[in-house]
Amino acid sequence: MTSVSDDVALTMDQMPLGEDGLIDFRRLAVDLIETVINHAMELEADELPGEGNRRNGYRERRLKTVIGEITLRVPKLREDTYFPERVMRPYSRVDRAMVGVVSKSYVNGMSTRKIEKVA
Repeated sequence: MTSVSDDVALTMDQMPLGEDGLIDFRRLAVDLIETVINHAMELEADELPGEGNRRNGYRERRLKTVIGEITLRVPKLREDTYFPERVMRPYSRVDRAMVGVVSKSYVNGMSTRKIEKVA
């Protein structure tokens, strides 16, 4: 099966097919979205200021969406950093649910020592 990212203009013979022989529109949509977002990130990284702002490869990140998992190729730069904040959130080790439980416990009068033991 040919990926959309290999060639932007697809013929009917290059469309991703499902097991039933029909066009797999979900795979086609995922491939098209990957191609568009990856290209947009490259353009945005190129626009960052700095003369020595050359590429140093890519970091692959997976993003789960309603249509399927998308593989993003985030450009790495030699002299600056680039993170596509409009595409995904920065990696965080803090679980949002845990922060909510701790803050709610504190608001309800639980001491910080007890919260610490529970956490």
